[in-house]
Amino acid sequence: MAEFRILGPLEVLAADGEPLMVGGLKQRAVLALLLLRANQVVSTEFLIEALWGEHPPRTATTSLQNSISALRKLLGPDVLVTRAPGYRLAVEAESVDLGRFEQFVASARGLDPAERAERLREALGLWRGEPLAEFAFEPFAPEVSRLEELRQAVLEDRIDADLACEQFAELVPELEGLVRQHPLRERLRGQLMRALYHSGRQADALRAYQDTRQELRDGLGLDPSPQLQELHAQILRQEVPRPRLATAAAEETHFAEVAEALLAGRLIPVLGSDARTLADHLAHHFAYPEEAHDLTRVAQFVSLTRGAGPLHDELQSLVGCLGTGLSGLEADALRLYLEGASYEDMAERLACDTKTIDNALQRVKRKILTHQKAREVLQ
Repeated sequence: MAEFRILGPLEVLAADGEPLMVGGLKQRAVLALLLLRANQVVSTEFLIEALWGEHPPRTATTSLQNSISALRKLLGPDVLVTRAPGYRLAVEAESVDLGRFEQFVASARGLDPAERAERLREALGLWRGEPLAEFAFEPFAPEVSRLEELRQAVLEDRIDADLACEQFAELVPELEGLVRQHPLRERLRGQLMRALYHSGRQADALRAYQDTRQELRDGLGLDPSPQLQELHAQILRQEVPRPRLATAAAEETHFAEVAEALLAGRLIPVLGSDARTLADHLAHHFAYPEEAHDLTRVAQFVSLTRGAGPLHDELQSLVGCLGTGLSGLEADALRLYLEGASYEDMAERLACDTKTIDNALQRVKRKILTHQKAREVLQ
């Protein structure tokens, strides 16, 4: 069985471990796009737009067919198959490093903090550098950027687990470096403030907040989030709770975690089976061709084959059946989250700032949580 690697430079290894040569940028790009949607049917229309943009040359279809033919010879006809309206790369999850990464992340859920941190370290150890960097200037570059967003989210989850293990002083240097790399990520800023405070460095924690406030104002013209402002107030009062990760026993807490995960923009393996009914509903409604109903993959399938409108309408109808409606922005933000878009991508596509996006998603979360019928969908 061949091994595929996209968590770094694109690599394909034969069953004996020898590298397989995938030639030509377009051929490699086609393979990368199919790997990003492994075991899904990817439409020809989507591939052409992803490879050439909105104005493809007249030879685009022929060029794509040539790339598919070359890849099929390299990988085998049972691996790269034609399925209307496009193509499907049929691979085992374990044969793709992204698939193994998702499995590690899924298996980390519910573990105690030390075990969770170790499992997430194993997942992050699969990364070999910037993912698919050779395609940074291709039209489908935003697809690739979602991989880096995923890695960052899991890294922050691992830091939360280490904080719950009270490794405060040990985390400070790492967090300071990450904040320099990602100055606008408020979650990292909050983690740094907590690590400093619990290391006995209250003044430095307060200074970190002021740095955050200045950075956000200079970069985005925004104030820190209400969560970060509350953390700052807790530090001033010396009332910061010790961080912990615990598995909720109460039904209400469990339900809140499910809704939180749904709106957190993570891949569906992180959600586990809690959102299966929602995935099954969308899969049945839109005739999803695969037996396994993965919520993010189902949402991506609908967007690729039907466009954004039908998914938007069905989500609006679904939430409407819970006894509440969504505004246009809330529905659009929820749809883009299910498709795996980052805050920055959503802000650009919806013509608003990231704080507005966050506020919209928090409103959606509250609407779901406050309606008893939501349990029938998410449990």
